[in-house]
Amino acid sequence: MASSLNLYVWAKISALVIPKLEIPKLSVLITPQFDQHDNATGLQMMLLIRGSDVEEEELLVEVSSLFGGFSFEDRPSAFDEEGILPVVMSSSKAGVSWNAGRKTLGDLMIPYSVSASSSDQFKSDSPIVRLHRDQGGLLGSGFAFMASPPPADAYQISVAWDLSRAPKKTREVWTYREGPWSIFQNGPASILRDSVYMVGQIHSNSPAPTDGGVSGYYGYYCYANSSRQHLHRLTAIGVSFATVGIRNALIWLGPSSMDLKVDWLYEGIRDCQSIYMPFGHSSHSGSYDQATINMLCIKYYTNPLTQRNSELPNIMTLATRMPTQENTSPPEPGHSLSELS
Repeated sequence: MASSLNLYVWAKISALVIPKLEIPKLSVLITPQFDQHDNATGLQMMLLIRGSDVEEEELLVEVSSLFGGFSFEDRPSAFDEEGILPVVMSSSKAGVSWNAGRKTLGDLMIPYSVSASSSDQFKSDSPIVRLHRDQGGLLGSGFAFMASPPPADAYQISVAWDLSRAPKKTREVWTYREGPWSIFQNGPASILRDSVYMVGQIHSNSPAPTDGGVSGYYGYYCYANSSRQHLHRLTAIGVSFATVGIRNALIWLGPSSMDLKVDWLYEGIRDCQSIYMPFGHSSHSGSYDQATINMLCIKYYTNPLTQRNSELPNIMTLATRMPTQENTSPPEPGHSLSELS
């Protein structure tokens, strides 16, 4: 659990660094919990809400039970400038609501703890919406553990991590950035649920994102055991995560809000990883892996190149000439995908 000093410093810093906007401020501090073997077991959460007064019996926060798997270690509690704020719980088919036992005064702080799911997500064909353990870390959708305040036109949202008691080399990633410092986003409170969180001994294709560089927008993050990776694709509009143990075992982020011009790449990554699986187990050679990926990238039905009708016949002809499983030699010079993009 984060120390009282850490929480106090975080709350004071949040008040200073959040821009002065005429909208409510919503800050989240996430503290991973570890056992004696340095395996992550759950999360200690702290929500700090500013500029949003709540009347008695009105909603403070709600927790979705649509997908289940939200496990509380403690009864909910809250604090404001008057001290302890009584919390009244009510349940419905949609979830659990935490209502104010009296009118709030000033800043509102809501601490709670969540435990990782005990089920094995990697043996299920259902969408991954819970907070799951994997290789000593935790990976999950915000639906699994994020309590959400009442809807508003917009919040000034920040997410920070407290790794002061985490094992060495622990890294953390949120949909909008990597790093323990506060990460800011403007938008509805649903941003916190409609995003993905990952913490643990994470490896990536670059040591850390670099502002202004390609690594600040594109990257792959995985745990140490490459036989079951978690992919994290940074883009200008967010981050996508996936697991390659099962092609369709993607973390569910709700209905797609991505532009169709981007969706083709997100869907294609799943196919790409299904090709890496046999290659990772040495079932096929590297040349087969390379040739098959190149072929799929060219033939993929939502590839933007298919919109260029004048070039489509040539592209499809080229795709049919790509090596098959029986012919695993690399593509001939001049037939590279880079020349077509």
